[in-house]
This record gives sequence, structure tokens and C-alpha cells, in this order.
Amino acid sequence: MTRITRPLFAALIVFMACASPSYPATKPLEEVKRLENRAVRLLQAGQPATALPLLRRSLAIIKKNLGPGHLRFAQILNNVAMIHQSLKQYKKARPLFDRSLRIRIEALGPEHPSVAVALNNLGGFHQALGQLKTAGKLFRRALAIREKALGPGHIKTGFSLKILADVYRLQRKFGQAELLYRRALAVFDKKLPPTHPRTAYILEKLSLTYHAQRKFKPSEPLLRRLLAIQEKTLGREHLAISKTLSNLGVVLQTQGQLQKSEVFLRRSLSITRKNLGPRHLAIAQNLNNLAENLRLQKRYKEAERHHLASLIMREKILGPESPQVILSLNNLAGLYMLQRRFNDAEPILKRVLGIFEIALGSKNARVAASLRHLGELNRMKGEFKKAENFHRRALDIREKMFGATDLRVAQSLHNLANVLIFQVRPDKFRQAEKLLHRVFQIREKTLGPTHPSVTRVLDNLVLLYKLRDKDPRDFKNLAKAIRKKIAAPRKRAKP
Repeated sequence: MTRITRPLFAALIVFMACASPSYPATKPLEEVKRLENRAVRLLQAGQPATALPLLRRSLAIIKKNLGPGHLRFAQILNNVAMIHQSLKQYKKARPLFDRSLRIRIEALGPEHPSVAVALNNLGGFHQALGQLKTAGKLFRRALAIREKALGPGHIKTGFSLKILADVYRLQRKFGQAELLYRRALAVFDKKLPPTHPRTAYILEKLSLTYHAQRKFKPSEPLLRRLLAIQEKTLGREHLAISKTLSNLGVVLQTQGQLQKSEVFLRRSLSITRKNLGPRHLAIAQNLNNLAENLRLQKRYKEAERHHLASLIMREKILGPESPQVILSLNNLAGLYMLQRRFNDAEPILKRVLGIFEIALGSKNARVAASLRHLGELNRMKGEFKKAENFHRRALDIREKMFGATDLRVAQSLHNLANVLIFQVRPDKFRQAEKLLHRVFQIREKTLGPTHPSVTRVLDNLVLLYKLRDKDPRDFKNLAKAIRKKIAAPRKRAKP
């Protein structure tokens, strides 16, 4: 049996079931209605390919009796196109969507709400292909039509806001997505019951959009409201609630509410286990989240136990070199480094580096990140020459990949400079000074002179000048002036 995409499938069934033809009842046209009813039943049974011939017969009857420019013909064209899309038959779907849109524009004019429906369908087609720029243009046209014809507070306008916001979020245009989600939520709050699924959807996506912008505080009330809706409509043990609990736990964790966060993360883990069993991949993610929470609480033994359980599960399900296994390995190594268990952390970090070098080659950004981790580990061990070699390799990769003025290059320069300073040798001091000046120039130009990372570089230069018996006053004064500029807006903001 061919499976049909669930959201598209549901939308098509509702659309067809609710369609009310406005043509006179004749035997041929009554046959169209019977064919469409049979097609709906087949779609409900998950048999879209079997439904297609019935809709094509409907098209032929409509074309013969009402003509190829009739709106009913456009509607069935759209339905056939949606089925082709759901079956991933994109070359067949595209011309049908286009033709349906043209018929509506010719019959109703370019600003009619029915044209907005066709634009949204065509936009959804392009979105399914990953053509987000084209999808966004079509969704914006549909939104403009609905705002003008129906008003900014109409429920269909709210839906247009939602689907355009989805595209912006996928494009990582989080600021624009946030504005549209907020507008859509205001519409849905006025027009829909408080526990409606569309409202729940907006609450979830808006919270994720806030999270992507590191706006954790406004995300919390949205997730609490979403949780209340889900508990009321789905029950307290539904699998969907596990995800919301996990997201809420992470948000609370970012705000330093570690014990409250732990409660939500443990409940999420419990619900996932009840619904999926003890060895599902989702359990590994729950264990990872809980381990990170326990790490922040400095409950290292518990954190290690959960990280190991997550790692073992991921290795069994995904294999030893999957991205999620690498994530678990890095988290476990980070935990060991916090405890200064360098001999436990080092083989793990070398294993990660080996995986990346084999899979991606020796000149890759992830390889550079692994080299940086090994450099920091050896710096913490006091093995500064080894640390220097790792950081130089990471710097070489990043300069070749990103250019000499990239912020990632500045990070590598800063790491290397710190290791050189720790070696307490005049020649290393001279090298470190040159590197720190480069870091200062990159960050000042890219981030602005008042960014905190700029002052950190200046602090390093002050320390270096003291070690070299040079006068550090210029850097001290500059760092002090920058900190005053950073602090000034905060003071003005206080009541």
C-alpha cells in the first residue's frame, strides 16, 4: 500500500468532503459526486493511487459538461495534483497546480480568496521540494490577498500567517517567523477554542523560534500553556507530551532553574519509556538531556551513568559512527574533563577525531572542532606543546575553509595564543601577542568595539604585557572604557 503524507492527506480529505458543487444536478454530474465520494473513502483507507483514476474520470466528465475553464474543473485538478504530490510524483503534480491557479485567476480575478487557496497549494508543493524561496513568494501573495479581501483578523488570514512563518523558520529567519507566529496566535486565540490543535501548533513553533533566538524567558509561558492543552486533550501520558516536557525542561535549565528542569526531564523520560519501551532511540535523547542537567548540578556520577546509557543505546541502534553517537561521546568527554579525568576523556576525543577524519577527510570544520577539543584537553593537562600542535592544525583548517577574518578563525587564534602564553617563553610571548592583535582586529570589526569578547582579548593582552614587563595601561584603559559602554544601557534600563 502506498503511504500518503499525513498533513496533505488530511487536508485533501477535508477539502473534498466539504466541497459543495454549484452546478445543476444531472446524471453525468451526479456521477462526479459519486466518484468523489468513493475517492474520499479510498483516501481515508490510505489508497491514494487507487483514488486517482476516479478523480481523472471526474475531470473528464466536468470538462465535457462544464468546460475546461470551469472552477469545478480547477478544484478537481488541484485534488489530483495534491495526490500526485503525496505520492512524490512531482513532475505530474506541478502542471496541474499551475493550471488550476490560471483557471481561478481568469474566472475570478487575481485578488479573489480562491486564488489565495491555489497559491497556498502551489507554495506547499515548492516547500515539499525544499524550494523555500519560491514557496515564500507564493505564500506572501496569498497572505496579501486574504488580508485585503478577508481582513487581518480572519481565520484564513491566520492560517496564511502560520504557513509563511513556517517557511521563515525553515530559512532560519527567526525574527520574521516570530512576528508572524505572534500575529497568527492572536488570530487563533480570538477565533478558535482555547484547546484547538492549530493554537497548540503555534504555541510549539513560536516557543522553538524563541529558543533559536536564545529568548528563553518568553518561551516558558508558551510551553506551559501548550502542556496544559495537551494534558487536557490527549491525557497526561500521551507521547506528544514528552516532547513538550523535554523542551520546557531545557528552557528552565537555560534560566538556571536546574531542579525544576530536572522534574520535567524525568517525567518526559518516564512517558517516553511507557509509550515506546525501554530501548527506543527517543529514550537515548531523554537520557542525554537529563545527563546534561545533572552535569550542571555537579551530580557527576549520575550524569555519567545516564550519558553512558544513552551512548550504549545509540551505538546499538545507529552504529558506532553515527552523528548522535558522536554527540554522546563529546558530552561524555566534556563531563570527564570537568572532573579533570583527562585519561578517560582523551581516548574518547581521539575516537571522535578518527571518525571525522575517515568520514570527512582531514580538512573539515568538524575535524577542526575535534582538534580544538584535544588542544584544550592537553592545555588543561599542562602538556602545552601537544596542545599547541592541535590548535595549530585547527587554525590551519579554519583559515583555509573560512578565510583569515572569520570569527571561527579568531577563536582558534585565541586558543593558540593562550597555549603559547602558558609556555612562558619570550619567543612564545611574541607569537601570542601577534595572534591576540589579530583576534582583537577580527572581533572589533565583526562584532563591534563594545562586544564582551573584545574586552576578553584586551584582558589577555594586559596579562601578556605584564608577563613581558611592558606597560599594559593602554589596554587596561581601553578594556575599562568598553566595559563602561556595555554597562551604561543596563543602568539606564533600571527603574
